[in-house]
Amino acid sequence: MRVGVDLGSAFVKVALVGRDGTPVPVDHPDLVPGHGVPTLGADLPTALLNALRPIRPAEVVVAVPPDGIDQHRTSVAGVLRGVARWQVVGSPVAAVAWSRRTGEPDPGLLLTVDLGAAGCRAHVCRIETGLVGVLPAAGSADERDFGAAFDRSVLTAADEHDISHLRRARQAATPGTVRDNLAFVAGHPRFADMPIFGSGPYRVAPTLAAYEPLAARVRDLVHGTLGRVSEPVRLLVTGGMANFPPALDRVTEQATAHGVPVVEGPAERAYTTAYGAALIATGRVTVGDRLPHPVTVRSRRIATGQLVAADLPFAGNATTDGRACFAEAGGTRLEFSLDGPPSRGPLVDMRTDGTAWSAAEPDGLPANGTFHVGIRLWAGRPELVLAPADGGEPSYHRLTTHSCRENL
Repeated sequence: MRVGVDLGSAFVKVALVGRDGTPVPVDHPDLVPGHGVPTLGADLPTALLNALRPIRPAEVVVAVPPDGIDQHRTSVAGVLRGVARWQVVGSPVAAVAWSRRTGEPDPGLLLTVDLGAAGCRAHVCRIETGLVGVLPAAGSADERDFGAAFDRSVLTAADEHDISHLRRARQAATPGTVRDNLAFVAGHPRFADMPIFGSGPYRVAPTLAAYEPLAARVRDLVHGTLGRVSEPVRLLVTGGMANFPPALDRVTEQATAHGVPVVEGPAERAYTTAYGAALIATGRVTVGDRLPHPVTVRSRRIATGQLVAADLPFAGNATTDGRACFAEAGGTRLEFSLDGPPSRGPLVDMRTDGTAWSAAEPDGLPANGTFHVGIRLWAGRPELVLAPADGGEPSYHRLTTHSCRENL
């Protein structure tokens, strides 16, 4: 079994892709429908192992926040090594995978708004030439309690103290039930004290009031993020609180006011990221956060008056975490010496299977020196990295695709 996992602070959501190609939640003895498997205060590696133990998958794609992805990768390796094949991706990348389920979307930017238990986060992703990258400078996060704060406020308003009672009430109510109840109260305000979830002591008016401070936080987050984006953007809402209709509606209304199209999510909005991870796990959607093929850099330089060409192989694939992947041979980085650039054509070309890239601004490349040659993906676009062999600061040079392979 191949599964996708959204590793949240309050719930671990596990999904698989059915025979018809539709992602669905994986059944689990402790599953809270619509929310996932509770972490019950365990650290995330332990919560992940507890959620997967009854399932015993062969392959797992784990979606985690892009900040600190290296630490998550280390902890996931610690619990899944020898248990299942695994891969870690950023949660925005998994959400983009959901949006790509029916084919390649239009190139451009996608804003993912994650309404989680521990906080609300906005990430801007670039989709271009089959690659997906998170734009570090465009996103923002409010890491104060979000869904967890909402739960506490709802319990306090109902004079309740047991979170399991609230979870059971939610479990019994679909988003459609909540919408129907809200619509009824809107038309009959005197029934504002009716149960918002159809049962339990959680009344409509106090529950809506509990969400108001959180709605203001999301509004500020989305407004600030959109203010840093100068290109057209689409929006996708994810996270556990996205299952609460007023939360989803508020973000949708704000997007509409800004002229931003909203990408339709699944019926179980909380599972959007897990569904995307499951699509990646089964190979139905390419992950997009790494170059899909091994890379060869063909270098051309002038040496003693002669044009010399050489192919520099790379040991691994570059990924969008911004780390450079360097050309190596036998575990040793290859050195590349420049003695004046050639008179015509790009100095360095990066080639993947079926795609050729070259320096967008070849005049900006250094004229001489000895370098280690690397590739990194930054904000969804490949960059050439030239790191001086003497340990100096590396330089980064944007690459652009071209269809002509002449003189490569």
